[in-house]
Amino acid sequence: MNNSLNIDTSSNAKTGMFGAKLLEYGACRIGKEIWIKNGLTLQDKDKFEAYQEMCEECTDLALMEKYEEMTSQEHKDKIIKTIVEINDLYEIGNEYINP
Repeated sequence: MNNSLNIDTSSNAKTGMFGAKLLEYGACRIGKEIWIKNGLTLQDKDKFEAYQEMCEECTDLALMEKYEEMTSQEHKDKIIKTIVEINDLYEIGNEYINP
């Protein structure tokens, strides 16, 4: 857990915690150009949004686990950086989990 929001992204984290904590922080449905600038693709964005929906609705633990297992730590860190940047740029998000 070495990211700007102190979200546990390790393999020991509770299933869905990564997506749920970022939902608490703010939106990811905008800022396509920021995703690309940070080395992510629009497919990464779409997959993350689908994962977040599962986290919000607690619908499919197996698919949530699969996403988390297949997403590297580096990739998760890029997603966190992207969400933080989007929230800062557009002045959205709750930011209450930010240390």
